[in-house]
Amino acid sequence: MDSNEKLSDAEMDIIRTIAEKGADGASRAISKMTNSSVKLTISKVYSFPIEKIGNLISDAEAIVTTIYLKITGDMAGSILLVFPSVCALSLVDLLNKRPLGATSKLSDFDKSTLKEVSNIISGSFLAVLSERLKLSLVESIPDLTVDMVQATIDSVLIDFAQSSDEAISLEMTFKSTNQQIEGYFFVLFDSSSAKVILDSVRKETEKSKKTNKN
Repeated sequence: MDSNEKLSDAEMDIIRTIAEKGADGASRAISKMTNSSVKLTISKVYSFPIEKIGNLISDAEAIVTTIYLKITGDMAGSILLVFPSVCALSLVDLLNKRPLGATSKLSDFDKSTLKEVSNIISGSFLAVLSERLKLSLVESIPDLTVDMVQATIDSVLIDFAQSSDEAISLEMTFKSTNQQIEGYFFVLFDSSSAKVILDSVRKETEKSKKTNKN
């Protein structure tokens, strides 16, 4: 998203609505998968400079679990789900119905679980976005890494540095009866794809303004 095309508050509200609808769909699917009540909520939505994403999460040397998915179809982009180390461990405890703190290191099964949940979250978000834009958007098979913040994110962001300055950033929270786990969801599109989203959101904003006037 070009830095000269900042989203207004009204436009960010539309993005939030899309994100929250996607989160509701993901919550239902994850609850069904785990046979328990798991609620995914969106606490913050904003546009953030790509090069500062690492700073948003933690210090550059902090260990995080990052799940990366490419977006293909009528638009090109990527999705990043990032969990601080402790949050990733807590999340697999929640999803696999273990006592909180039971997992100290991610097993292959745990990583598979996180990938499956990431597919659910990204798929639900893209389904809502596709419906709004009337476009076909498909996520790739997820790739998971456990490494320092900057090391994992830099390898993904380098492809976007020349074509996009901003990312749509969502802070999300998984909630169950007695747990609350935080993570980050970043959506990055190349400049031409970002323009399609901006144009669509702005048209919807104008329609809303006209409706309110009447």
